[in-house]
Parts: sequence; C-alpha cells; structure tokens
Amino acid sequence: MNKHRIIHLGLKKWTFSLLLGLLAFGPFEESAQARRHRIVLPDGVKADFDITQQEATITLRGTSKNSYQIEASEDLRQWVVLRNRALLGNTGTFTYVDNRGLPKCFYRIIINGNSTAPLRSPLRR
Repeated sequence: MNKHRIIHLGLKKWTFSLLLGLLAFGPFEESAQARRHRIVLPDGVKADFDITQQEATITLRGTSKNSYQIEASEDLRQWVVLRNRALLGNTGTFTYVDNRGLPKCFYRIIINGNSTAPLRSPLRR
C-alpha cells in the first residue's frame, strides 16, 4: 500500500469520526421524552441510540461478521469499555443499555473487523 493510499484512508476515517462528532447528542434536557438517533457504520450496520434522562440504549442492527467494541467517556480523554466484543445474533441485532444515569456521556463504536486500524465513532448523550 503506497503512502498516498495510507494518508487517504486515514483522512477518510478522520472525516467519518468528525461527521459523527457533529451528529453528537447534546446534554440532557429537562424532558421525559426520549431522543432517537441513527447512524450507519462503515460496514453497513445501523446503530440506533435511544436516549432518556435515566439511560442510553444502543442497538446495532444488520448483517455483519464483525464484532464491535462499545466505549463511553465523560470527557473524551478517558474511555471505558462497556462491551468488548458485541456480536450481532441470529436476529441481526445487539442491544446494550447504559443505565449509569450520567449527566453527559460520549459514546463510540469501534469495529473489530479485519481492518488493522478500527474506525471510531464518537457519540455523545
């Protein structure tokens, strides 16, 4: 792989992360209404986020042989692994519920596929 291709792939991954960062969720509002967001990961899997004041539900839907690592951070510096190897089951879904009730939290999904440098998807509750 030549140097130009490596730089292009790195830029593509960086811009994807930036785009997801722009789609970030704002801090909690004083509302009982859930907020729903959907992003499509580079491998075609849909990531649905249902956010309430008490919890965030992350649901992965699709068909993929990849596994996913779900991480969370309160400050974008220190990340906590919520789920190390999430796999889509026979139904094509995987659901994780974060019920820690943090006032603000960023989420990212790392694709643990065949790539040597996984894509990171920062999302904020």
